[in-house]
Amino acid sequence: MGFQPGFRFSAFDLFVIVVAASSAYGFWDRWTLISQAILFVVTQFFVFCNVVRLSRAMELLWAVVLLGLGAIYSLLGTPSPLMIAVLGVSLSVKLISLEVRRPSYHGVCWRRLNPNLHQWFIAQGDESRR
Repeated sequence: MGFQPGFRFSAFDLFVIVVAASSAYGFWDRWTLISQAILFVVTQFFVFCNVVRLSRAMELLWAVVLLGLGAIYSLLGTPSPLMIAVLGVSLSVKLISLEVRRPSYHGVCWRRLNPNLHQWFIAQGDESRR
């Protein structure tokens, strides 16, 4: 795979975006909240995986928190979907701010934010390819 930092976009990414947008559009009249949830989650993961290139551990943390909030909402009716979205975006901002400070940061603007990335990548050997 090699050293390939920065923004990325693949045919699979396009496929996921088309399926998500189509699903959200199809559900909008009957299940607006489901449509909004689909768009929110897919947008966040696109930013995480393609723009910022967030580490898996941080992606999973975000997913667990959102699933937990969604489960609580399903059982108790609280917090509101708007509050869940605000908490999700707040957590995203925090995780992204932590990610761009890591020596392994390899998302957009990596040359400016992490000019020593190439040396870090070489020093990691095969570990960086996991």
